[in-house]
Amino acid sequence: MAWGVNKFARKLIRPHTVPNNEVLDLLSRVPTNEDLIMFRELKPHPTTDVERRRDPRKKHKVS
Repeated sequence: MAWGVNKFARKLIRPHTVPNNEVLDLLSRVPTNEDLIMFRELKPHPTTDVERRRDPRKKHKVS
């Protein structure tokens, strides 16, 4: 009953507002699987120059 009163009272209180559906607005902003794949974070490629610049006095973990 409260939902119905709210729905019809909106038109009387603010007649010139644009009607919108918050649930559909939220769902339209959720990215699709293609969007997630397209905008995923890229991992950096290891380079050999970085290994040469390491300080030889420090012990580095060998993997």
